[in-house]
Amino acid sequence: MRHNLLDSCMSYSTCGIVLAIEEIDWMTVGAVVLLVARLVKDLPDSYDSVKGRIARYKLKRDIKNGKEDTK
Repeated sequence: MRHNLLDSCMSYSTCGIVLAIEEIDWMTVGAVVLLVARLVKDLPDSYDSVKGRIARYKLKRDIKNGKEDTK
């Protein structure tokens, strides 16, 4: 009896999983995964680039105004 109950539960859960997976748009999932991976790779580089530009701009501005930093 216990064996049949276990088999039927596994059968119904497998059926439920298949029905749930059937409705997933895998192209959208793939696109989202690729977008997230690209953002994870590009965002730190972009942040460093913008930070460097701001630092160079401030340095040029300070030199132009005669406030050169002597560190």
